[in-house]
Amino acid sequence: MANASTKSAESRRDERYHVSLADEAYVEFRFPENGPRRRCKLSDLSVSGMSFTFDRDLPEMEIGTRLSSVTVGVGSCTMSGDMLVLHFAQRVDRLPVCGVLFYPATENDQRQLMTLLTGLEAARPR
Repeated sequence: MANASTKSAESRRDERYHVSLADEAYVEFRFPENGPRRRCKLSDLSVSGMSFTFDRDLPEMEIGTRLSSVTVGVGSCTMSGDMLVLHFAQRVDRLPVCGVLFYPATENDQRQLMTLLTGLEAARPR
C-alpha cells in the first residue's frame, strides 16, 4: 500500500463503534475496478467512515483510491455505497488496516447505517 499515513485527529471527529467479533461484519468491493470481489473484515464504523483489515497487502491501493459498488454487512444489516481511502495503518497483529469515508448509495442505505450505529451505541457497555 503506497503513501502510508496515520490517522489524523480530523478523521476521528465522529464516535467510532467497534464491531463485535460475534457479528458477521465485512466490507466487500472489487479492486482493482475490474478485478475480483474482495471481502475484508470490518473493524469499526462511524457516521462518516469505517476501517477494515486486509488478509494481505494490496500494494496498488493508495490514499485517494475510490471504491465503487461497495457492500457493507454487519449481522443481518447490509448497505451499499462508495468509499474513498483516507489512510493505512498496521494493527498489532500486523494485519494492514484501511480507513475510508463511506458514501451510502441511497437514502435507505443511510437510514440503515444510522439504525446500525444507534444499535451499537445502545449495546455499548456503560
